[in-house]
Amino acid sequence: MTVSETVPNVFRQLETILLDGNYYDEKLYDLLKIVHDQLQEIEKKSNSMSIDEKQQFLFMFQSFEVNLLRQFFIQFSSKISSSFVSTLLDIIRLQLIIDMETNSLMSDCYFKISLIWLTTDSTINYLTEKKFSISNESSIDEQLFNLFCYIGSRAVYYKTSGSSSMCVSRKTTPTFFELTNTTDRLLRAFIIYLNSYFLDDRQHSESDILILKWLLNMADIYGFIPYFVKTGYPEAILE
Repeated sequence: MTVSETVPNVFRQLETILLDGNYYDEKLYDLLKIVHDQLQEIEKKSNSMSIDEKQQFLFMFQSFEVNLLRQFFIQFSSKISSSFVSTLLDIIRLQLIIDMETNSLMSDCYFKISLIWLTTDSTINYLTEKKFSISNESSIDEQLFNLFCYIGSRAVYYKTSGSSSMCVSRKTTPTFFELTNTTDRLLRAFIIYLNSYFLDDRQHSESDILILKWLLNMADIYGFIPYFVKTGYPEAILE
């Protein structure tokens, strides 16, 4: 089994064990050791690896961390008050915002992390099937979605504020957001979610405004307009 197959397989096993609450499972150390050794190998071979290869590995690690965060919050929320969870998430939001305000380079980092979260299966399911779920897990997904949607929107705001030419350039399209199968699925999921609000008379929630702000900040960038055209936004707006 190649490294590109081994690491995702290890992460899946770790997520399964931790989600089931088996924190004393003897396999945990062995699996973490594989992850540790892989990172150590990347560090040793840093000069011989391309940036694309490094980014591919980092994306896998970050995706694992994001999924793990969700699982911990689901278990965490069942043992303490909902107000504590909400306040903790808001503290995280404020800390990240201050970080982006004081260090412009962090906008790229936090947008990438927020996009990883927004494109996970759990988030897409939340956007497309929310009206069918009222579980505690769904509530946590909503709060975490709001956090990362807000962070992603603010990151784009800070990026464009620092470089206004990014919004109007017809020659260069920013590369921090590209239309792939994954982001295409997210943009279409936003339409489904908003339709359930505007067309199905669904009760208003904080997510509605956050999604619209996210879309507005992204659509302010001329190079991204074709993405919205391709994923059906003109037709959705007319409807």
